[in-house]
Amino acid sequence: MKEVMSNQVVFILQATSGQSRIAPILVDRWFSELAPWIAVLGASLGLLVALVWLPRVLPIPHADDARRARRRVLAALCFVVILSAGSLLLYASLVYSFNNRIYPFAVVFADVFMTLKTFTLILIAISSFLAVVALCSRFVGRRSYRYMLIRW
Repeated sequence: MKEVMSNQVVFILQATSGQSRIAPILVDRWFSELAPWIAVLGASLGLLVALVWLPRVLPIPHADDARRARRRVLAALCFVVILSAGSLLLYASLVYSFNNRIYPFAVVFADVFMTLKTFTLILIAISSFLAVVALCSRFVGRRSYRYMLIRW
């Protein structure tokens, strides 16, 4: 298993070594343009989950409704992470032009997607998603799971 992973890393490094790299200032510009939009994506998915999917958790006598609601939020959170990471990768490789130049997928993957800025964008999506879900589940309506994320 280690040999396969090391071969993949070597392949990515070989693919990017002979090609031009994306300048860090262009990656910074990409990050600053996408930060508000990824926050809106996380918040809108959080609103959708809080208002449409979580109310389907019906109260069952002698059952922990908050635990069932937390499981749904965790499943939705995994979906948000996969959706935001996939959309960032597709946007960086297919749509966004770094200084009016098209780069190969391996270069975009290594120089843009596998950076700390991409993980920061994913954390922005996660935090906006969880903030909206927590606030909507706590303060909107009288639900049995309203204390699942905020205890006060």
